[in-house]
Amino acid sequence: MKIKLSMDAGAAFDILSIHLVKSQKSSIEANVQNYLDTANEIREQIGGDLFNVICSSEEFAELKMANEKVFEAVDLAKQDKIPASLADSLNYQRFLQKRNLQQKYFNSNLTEQKIGYE
Repeated sequence: MKIKLSMDAGAAFDILSIHLVKSQKSSIEANVQNYLDTANEIREQIGGDLFNVICSSEEFAELKMANEKVFEAVDLAKQDKIPASLADSLNYQRFLQKRNLQQKYFNSNLTEQKIGYE
């Protein structure tokens, strides 16, 4: 069963970039389908032109890169090869990239608030 949630556009693009990273790291069809489904839902809500602008933007590329770093750090932290604090720091950098995208393209702040930062 799937439900739809209201969320900031920056959060939606964060989820999209996570699905993109997963689909590139694994050939599992479900990962690709999750990416395509999420992309279609966002495109339907904001329009194809804005969707394409954002997906080809530096902000989206930086958000995707931040998610790649988080995935890599979590894998290393699971094996105790890096401290959890590094994975946490990278996750905070991901939050900052998500916020940048939200502010640039939607001229608003994220409703998500990080605790213990800023």
